[in-house]
Amino acid sequence: FNDALAIAEAVVRPEMRFVRTKTQTQQDIQALHVMRKKCERDRTANSNEIRGLLNEYGIILPVGISHVYKSLPELFDRQVENGLSELFKELLERHYQKLVELDEHLNWYTKKIKQLSQHEACRRLQSIPGVGPIIASALYQHIGNGSEFKNGRAVSSS
Repeated sequence: FNDALAIAEAVVRPEMRFVRTKTQTQQDIQALHVMRKKCERDRTANSNEIRGLLNEYGIILPVGISHVYKSLPELFDRQVENGLSELFKELLERHYQKLVELDEHLNWYTKKIKQLSQHEACRRLQSIPGVGPIIASALYQHIGNGSEFKNGRAVSSS
């Protein structure tokens, strides 16, 4: 009852702004962006966990995921004596494999986003300097072709 009342109230208000339903493509791109972002968060979290555990052992890695990728294989190498136990080296190796797998997933999502960003609106957005497939597709999935907005201010407030 309350929902129906709210809808009826919204219809009679002239200043009410209505949002168009997203297309299937926009929903697909949105899903890809959400899943890609989750992979990024997981990869960053795993990297920080590894750095934190290594700090407990007195091994300090510089900030940045590239340092983790570069340093881990040397640390879990069974041939190198670095004061780490065999169990911890095994744990580091498993965590490294998990990071590599997350990276593969992230690359797959990025590739799919690039494929879907061949939509006409995305290609036009990519003609703007500094806007690539990821930003263009994110904008497209959020605002569509932009026809329902009066100006840029209306887009930014949505």
